[in-house]
Order: sequence, then structure tokens, then C-alpha cells
Amino acid sequence: MLAAIRRVVVLSFWRARIAVRSERERRGLGIFWWILEPALAFLVYWLVFKIGLRAGGERYLESLGIGLMMWRWYEAVVAQGSSSLLLTRNEYLDYPVPKPVYPLSYFLLATWKFLPIFLLLYVALAVTGRASMGPWGVSLLVFTLFAQAAFMLGVALLLSSVVPFVPDLRQTVDFLVRLQFFVSNVVFPLSILPTGLAELARLNPMYVTVHAAQHALLGVDDAANPMMLLYPLALGAVLIVLGGALLKRFSGEYGKISA
Repeated sequence: MLAAIRRVVVLSFWRARIAVRSERERRGLGIFWWILEPALAFLVYWLVFKIGLRAGGERYLESLGIGLMMWRWYEAVVAQGSSSLLLTRNEYLDYPVPKPVYPLSYFLLATWKFLPIFLLLYVALAVTGRASMGPWGVSLLVFTLFAQAAFMLGVALLLSSVVPFVPDLRQTVDFLVRLQFFVSNVVFPLSILPTGLAELARLNPMYVTVHAAQHALLGVDDAANPMMLLYPLALGAVLIVLGGALLKRFSGEYGKISA
């Protein structure tokens, strides 16, 4: 079992590394696009929600930047990971690669692109005096990133096992992810929602991780409960096991599905 897991991890790492190199060579701006793309997204949301709709409070810009970074990481993993067996069908028809390698490699690719930009965001906040993070904040942030990583990977593994059988599910996933975005404390706080709806929205695992990251970096809410991170972490663990089991169970069936 451990040898099989190690093989999946090693293959996923090398596949993600090749993908990073390929993406750098394919784009004219190279890795600078990794910085420019989230910066442009931040500009759009800032213009629409802060300038246009006058949303948020005193530290809205910082919270928006952190929330968008956490969200784009999640969105990339779910979008690419869920479709990974469709995107790589010709590859696994030619080579006997364990199926979890594909969603895991897309997870590693998205993480590879996320971490340097997130570090750059933290440096910018620290230099401008807007970050407020002592040793406790560092521990909370690391735990937050780990909890979100587990949740994202679990979602990607589970969806990747099902999407090849129901390709139209991708459109449903895109819709649900977009809906989830607006109740994740990224562009506006849940406090503006009616009480019942706000309490329901707090069950969103991405609300928990985004809120915790904002709290860790900015100290924006003293009421933030770090124990809530056990929720996305535990949910992610369950989804990882379930998704891995389904990928193993149907491993021989994916190649029989017509493109």
C-alpha cells in the first residue's frame, strides 16, 4: 500500500513539474503571467465591489486580496482536477499510470503556482505594515493552508472519478463553484446576508478556510475559531479516501468510455 502511494506521489510530482515547464515556455510572459493574472482579477473585483458597489470596510482591500488568492487556488484545483481523466485520456490509454496521478498532478501544479504568489502577497502586506501575524498567526495560516489543500484534493479526486462517466457534470460543477465563491467571504462578508442564510453559508468549507486565512494574516476577526478548520480537514480526508477508492475501482473502465 505504502509503495503504491509513494509511486502515485512521485509520478504526480514529475508530471506537475513537466507541466510547469511547459506552461512557462508556452506563455510569452512566462511566470510573470502567474503574477499578472491574479493582479488583474483583483483589479476587476476592486473596481466592481469597492468602487462601484462600495462594499467592505476599512481593511477590505487586504481581505479581498487574501480571499482571491485562496479562492483561485481552490478553483484551479477543482476545475482541472475534476476533468483530469478527460484531459489526459490519450495519455493513460497508452501508458499504465495509476489514475490518481492525474488529479493529484493538477493539484500540485496549481499549488506550485499558488505558493510563490501567496508569499509575495504576504511580503507586500508585511512591508506596508498591513499584516499582523505573530507565531500564533503563522501556525494558524499553515494549518489553514493544509486544511484547504486536503479539502481541494478530496473534491478533485472524487469528481475526477465520476466526471468521465457523466461529462456534463462539469457544467454543474462550474455553476456550483461560482455560487460557492459568493458565500466564501471573498468579495463581501456574510454579515450582510439574512441570519438564517448566513448560518447556512458558514457550512461552506471555503468560507472556513478563507476566513481563517484573513484572520491569520490581518487579525480581522477576534471571534474566528481555529477549531473550525477541522471541518474542511476531516471532510477532505473522507473525500480523498472515497475518491481514491472509486478511481481504483473503475480504473479499468475509464479506457472503455468513448471520447
